[in-house]
Amino acid sequence: MIGTLLLPLLMLTQTLDSTYDRRALWLTHGPGMTGVVQGIQASPVGGGFFVVGADVLETAPDRIRLEYRASRAAFKRYTVFGGLQIAGMLATIASYGGRHHPKWKPGWGIGLPVATFAVGWAGQVNATGGEDHLRRAMWWYNREFPRATSDSGCSYDGCAIRVQRRMGSDQLAQGVSEMPVGALDSQLQRFTAAGDSARAHYETFQALSRSERRVKRVFFGALLGAGLLYVASDKKIARDASQGLLLVAYGVGHLSLYGRATAERELDQAIWFYNRTRP
Repeated sequence: MIGTLLLPLLMLTQTLDSTYDRRALWLTHGPGMTGVVQGIQASPVGGGFFVVGADVLETAPDRIRLEYRASRAAFKRYTVFGGLQIAGMLATIASYGGRHHPKWKPGWGIGLPVATFAVGWAGQVNATGGEDHLRRAMWWYNREFPRATSDSGCSYDGCAIRVQRRMGSDQLAQGVSEMPVGALDSQLQRFTAAGDSARAHYETFQALSRSERRVKRVFFGALLGAGLLYVASDKKIARDASQGLLLVAYGVGHLSLYGRATAERELDQAIWFYNRTRP
């Protein structure tokens, strides 16, 4: 009789060791970095500041591994473009810093800041593509694990969602077909239907997103004011005011980055719990 009881317990333990709750991946975010964590206990299994890596995806089946390697390649291009952008910004500051001097010559003229902007844009395109490939790889990786709960009749293949990154317009995509289902911050009803955990994390994401947008407006206002003062006059009072606004923009910019990272972490947790209910 004891053996009869132990066998189901052993089978249950093996099942739990391979379930979505223990092994499914999700992303956690901090200012300037992204981490890859596993399971409801959020065990770190990867991450990075510029190039995000996770060994569990490198050894996964072909479809997942191809998406993961495409992600790594895009992040590496982003790193290169980011370095070039910083060099271009420093060169632009050095070039235009002496524009009030009588012997100053435009040199590259408007071409240098335009080229710097173009390089920065190319970097962001690659960063966006890298994260999208990474999220797709994780979606397919998590698909392999049985879910502990199935509160919906819609399967993982048909209804599991992920964030789909696009330049200027992130959205949620659903199922194997990656059908767009709407903006990130207008899905409360969807997450409410998935249970208390998904709803709570999503509501926190919405609140943090609203706060981050307000902070971002202050950042851009301070940055624009600093630039206008710097260009408009070479008087000391204008320069001092410009530098003060730059310091304000720097501090507010860091608050915005922290707020965005926290909001994205809450959204990824909400999605993790939402997909947990897909049979």
